[in-house]
Amino acid sequence: MMSEVEAKRRRMSDLLDVEISAEKIALIVGVSRATVFNVASRESLGVVGTTSRSDEFLMGVAAEIEADPTIGIRKLGKDLEVSKNTVSHAVRDLGAFLYARRHHQLLMDSRRGSGEESSSSTR
Repeated sequence: MMSEVEAKRRRMSDLLDVEISAEKIALIVGVSRATVFNVASRESLGVVGTTSRSDEFLMGVAAEIEADPTIGIRKLGKDLEVSKNTVSHAVRDLGAFLYARRHHQLLMDSRRGSGEESSSSTR
């Protein structure tokens, strides 16, 4: 079943194919002119779906991670020429998890007591 957005995109694509102006398409479909121009631009580039995470791309990400499990998301994105968000979503699609080093202050055992003890020592 096609979603409403996909149906509108297909309708705009069909109207663009018969060379109707962007202004008329926007009125017919009920979207902004900018949306019509975006759809036209995507068509001219040959972009079919809304994602670049094809099966081949996911397999490539999996192979890169398998080759070097310590590779960073930014470096992997730069190597694959996509954004780090795309790599992050691809890793999630693969069912894997991202680990980030968390920097935080560790409290000493002597300061981990109740709030009353630490507040009375500061007075």
